[in-house]
Order: sequence, then C-alpha cells, then structure tokens
Amino acid sequence: DLVPVLHQMYGSIFPVDIEGYTKEIQTMISERDEVKDKLSSEYGISESGLRNQEIDDGEVGKLIHTYQKLSNVLKQFSLEKIQESGRNGICCTIRSIGTETFRCTTKQMNLYGLPKRLRKYLVPRNGEILLTMDIHASQIIILAWLAQETKLIDAYEAGEDIYRMMGVNFFSKDVDAVTDLERSAFKRVILLLINGGGINALSDSLQEFGISKSWDEVIRMKAQLFEFLPNIDAYIKKLQTSEVLCLPSGRKWHFDELPDPHKRLARVLQGIESEVLKQSLVTIHEKLKAIPDSSLYMSLHDSITVETTEESKEIVTKCIEESVFDAFQIHFPETKKIIIKEEKRNEEN
Repeated sequence: DLVPVLHQMYGSIFPVDIEGYTKEIQTMISERDEVKDKLSSEYGISESGLRNQEIDDGEVGKLIHTYQKLSNVLKQFSLEKIQESGRNGICCTIRSIGTETFRCTTKQMNLYGLPKRLRKYLVPRNGEILLTMDIHASQIIILAWLAQETKLIDAYEAGEDIYRMMGVNFFSKDVDAVTDLERSAFKRVILLLINGGGINALSDSLQEFGISKSWDEVIRMKAQLFEFLPNIDAYIKKLQTSEVLCLPSGRKWHFDELPDPHKRLARVLQGIESEVLKQSLVTIHEKLKAIPDSSLYMSLHDSITVETTEESKEIVTKCIEESVFDAFQIHFPETKKIIIKEEKRNEEN
C-alpha cells in the first residue's frame, strides 16, 4: 500500500518559486563567501586548504562547518540543477526502505537535505496551498512510552511544553524562569543526548545559543536531567546489555553488531518513528480522496505536507491529526494524545 503513495508524491517534479529561490540562493552564496573571507583573512586558511582542514571544537571549526554546510547545499540544490531543461523544480526518486531504520531516502536530488530556508519556496503542483504538519517531539514521546516515563507522558498529553519542563531540571530553574532561548538550546541538547552526544558536544551546542557553561556544570546538568527522568536513564542503560529488543509492533532489533547504546537507541526511535509515519501516509492518502483538490505532496522526517485549498485546510488538518494518532496507537495503545503542529513556511532552520 505504501509504495504507490510514495511514487504519487515523489514521482513528479516539485515546482519552485524561482524568483524567491534565486534570491535565497544568492543570500546563501554571500554568507558562504563571507565565512570564506573571514577564514582567509583572520586564520590564514585558503579555499583549497578548507578541503583538507580538520574540524575542531573551536571558532575555526564552527566556521569551517558553516562553510562546508553552505557549500554542500549550494552544490546539491544549485540554480542550474533547479532550472535544468526548463523544469524550474526539484526532481528526485524515492527509496521506501533507504536506511537501517527503514526510513525513506531520496536520490538524484536529496530532498531530505533541503533546508527550510529553501523548502519554503516549493509551490503546489495542483492545489492552492501547501499545508505542512509536524509531529511534535516525536522521538521524545516515543522514548517516554518505551521507558514508561509517565511524568513526561502525562505532561505531553496535558499539552505542557515538555522541552521547557525538562529544561527546568537541566538549568535548575522554575518552569516560568526558563527563557525561550534556553528552551531552544535544551531542545537541541536533548536530541544530542538521545543520539549519544558527549559533554563536548553538549557544551558546544549550548555555546551556540550564547550559554556558556564549564565542563563540570554540563556534567551536573546532564546528571540532573536523568535524575528527573530515571526510567529513561534506566532504559538507555538496558540497551547497553540487550542483545535483542522486541518493539511494540513485533519487530526485533538484533544488537550484536551495534555496541554503542546510543546508536541502538537512535535506531529504535527512528525505526518506530518511520513506521508511524508510513502508516499515517497510507491512511491520509485514502482519506484525501474524499476531500476536493487535496493530495499528499511530500513527507520529510517527522512532517507531512498536503496540497489543498484554504476551504479544505481545517478538514485536512483533522485528517492528518487523526491518522497520525491512529498509527501511534498501533505501537502504544494507551496513548491519549499526539500533538501535531502546523509548520509556518517563513520559519528558518
């Protein structure tokens, strides 16, 4: 059932607002060149040297990382490729099982690597508008259910801001005192922790948000977080010794060739997230047949995009919410609520 749905979405060109896309590409070129000039004038690193330069954790490393990231995006999604043969769009092919976690991947042009600042210039093929809905904190709530971390589940289902809530025990503050900046920083931190980030990575991530903490402080902050979430801590430790893990869907993961517990955790979370998303797409595809001028457009990571009309936006939103909730309940039947949020197209990465 899934393959026809994927080919319906990815079998046609994704048209682009070429004027807006061109301006954004030019802005990115300017940003890349500014970084390159700074690396040359202040640190004596030439463009040819960038290709062989090792990335460290300091200021130079961050600049090189920014330069390489911008260069890769500009190479992959250049204006020349977008305008090839007069198509003015992104063309790619889909692999329904592209990774070890059964996530989809795209090739030819890797749509999964398209940053939001360029993605916002995609336009509908047939509909009036594009509606993108994100599954809020999908991997976090999957982890909470696997670990039976009820305080996190209850807060999520009550509509509380769980990133701010967890930030309380990371920054040692009352919930009302956690700033928006600290919340954003913690969101990055928790994803790093899930994927095995070390103290250096956590410290650097906080520094990017202007939050400077010593090595000892970051260690203490991490310990406080897991003291607040003991079941999640215990679940991650359990993965260190597990040889086989059976998921709620019945799928088994064999870990004999994957010694890192955090990589094991990432594989499990991404695997369940992928299953939920794919089941949701199949259900949404069927329901949209009854909604005029509405069809699936694309799905990236934990988001689903539908092209539709302003008139049908509300019913399409409800369709997505119900479909994701039903798919999630296949894995976790006691789920009472899954939060789906509309992604604003002018948001940056």
